[in-house]
Amino acid sequence: MTAKKKGSAIQSDQALEKVEYVHFNEKTQEAIIRAHAEEEGLLPNTAKTFDNVDDAMKALFGE
Repeated sequence: MTAKKKGSAIQSDQALEKVEYVHFNEKTQEAIIRAHAEEEGLLPNTAKTFDNVDDAMKALFGE
């Protein structure tokens, strides 16, 4: 595969494969449904807010 730069984008000589179906596990499906419901205002937003990167990384990766 070769890539050539054109403007600010990189174009590939190789075409991308089209994905027909993506299977999410049950936990991911529930998270997506909850996120959509929160966006629509059907459920209160339960997302944590962080004021620094270190706390966000600790919450994401449990360190």
